[in-house]
Amino acid sequence: MVTEALEKAGKEKAAIPVYMFCADVVRVHLIEEEGELAGKMRRAGMVATPMCGVTWAGTKGFSDRVRGVTNSAKTRNYSTIRYFPDETLVKIIVTGKIPRSA
Repeated sequence: MVTEALEKAGKEKAAIPVYMFCADVVRVHLIEEEGELAGKMRRAGMVATPMCGVTWAGTKGFSDRVRGVTNSAKTRNYSTIRYFPDETLVKIIVTGKIPRSA
């Protein structure tokens, strides 16, 4: 979804840092089974990490340094990161701006 939106907007890179928090088995599957997509994601600046998003958001001083956005209900409930539905989150990733309607 993100790589398609970037292509449609004529952009090569995401406007904001993008971290996909997922289990190693998911990351490995992505690389092995969807290599072309994994390459597009990497070139767009997206990073897949096995770290827990809630743990990452809970690191000391995080909320002082970062204004994060997520589509994870769990992360939203246990951190200061703001939740958005998938389509809105993709727009934010592509533009770097939160839509006024959000």
